[in-house]
Amino acid sequence: MKRVLAVKTPVGGVVHIVPCEQNGAAVALTWRDALLTDAKKEASRLYLFDEGFIEHAAGTLEPDAEIERFLRGISETS
Repeated sequence: MKRVLAVKTPVGGVVHIVPCEQNGAAVALTWRDALLTDAKKEASRLYLFDEGFIEHAAGTLEPDAEIERFLRGISETS
């Protein structure tokens, strides 16, 4: 089953990140707005890469061990 990640980018609107079935590290991008310029698509591509969304969708994003220790150290209050 493919997992599609939809992200609203500041310039390109909603972008769907679709992991490729043959290669887990590769993704395909599709834009909801079909009338975007190439410059806007490139800006949204860079945004998705800079923010880690592409790696997250491909399953290659590994959280930093220090951040994980910090998050585990936060106690929950009910």
